Amino acid sequence: MGRKVQFPLFDRNITGRECKRIISEEWGIQLPSAYKVLKHNNCIPCFKGGRDYWFLIWKYYPDEYNKAMEKEERYGYTVFRDETFSELAVTFKNKKDMEDRRVSLYDFIPCECWT
Repeated sequence: MGRKVQFPLFDRNITGRECKRIISEEWGIQLPSAYKVLKHNNCIPCFKGGRDYWFLIWKYYPDEYNKAMEKEERYGYTVFRDETFSELAVTFKNKKDMEDRRVSLYDFIPCECWT
């Protein structure tokens, strides 16, 4: 079609992580807050995301998760074949409860450098 497509980051072997480092450390530009928990700063939420992605949306962006849940209920279309967002919310709540209750031996027994 007469177009030349270029991929400057790929051609220079600059990874996404390195690109973010350059932007934040060398250029002094603060990255969007979504990068703190998500790999990409695409639309929130992205309906192409998997369950792990949707867990992060449920946990850190509850308003957006609830909007997606409402749309799913309104249109009768589910993103996942076997679970609705409403059902996933219950699964996520149980998962978070388990994470919150998880303890380590170091919570009870100091490491040997303390002795």
